[in-house]
Amino acid sequence: MILLGFLLACGGDRTEDILALTGDADAGASVYTSECAGCHGADGEGGVGPAMTTVVPAHTDAQFVDVVLVGVGEMPAHDYMDDQEIADVLAYSRATFE
Repeated sequence: MILLGFLLACGGDRTEDILALTGDADAGASVYTSECAGCHGADGEGGVGPAMTTVVPAHTDAQFVDVVLVGVGEMPAHDYMDDQEIADVLAYSRATFE
């Protein structure tokens, strides 16, 4: 619970800005392939990172965005991604891994 509070505090306004966007799952597929598949697997099966079918249902949209922005555990921050890319990968992840 402390980690969740930390993540929400770190993402802050940018998280809210990202959540206000409409994500495009088709565009998110490309983002997932380039930014996420190396660790989470091409089909979300896991690898260095956990399986997306476990991660995605366990997190709210805000938590998901905060993890992308801040990183957690061995996952580095991906705060270099633009807001629309993060909204798109969120839309793709919800459509594909839930």
